[in-house]
Amino acid sequence: MVLAGHKPGEVAKQFHVSRTSVYKWVRRWRGHDSLGGKPPISRLAA
Repeated sequence: MVLAGHKPGEVAKQFHVSRTSVYKWVRRWRGHDSLGGKPPISRLAA
């Protein structure tokens, strides 16, 4: 959602998490190319 342009604070409120957690997940998602080319969720499912 943040990557689609929503504000981190809005996303955090919607999912009942902290803004810090939202930023952490955004960093993980954007860094997925350096981690084998798969998004974090698909690595967990593999």
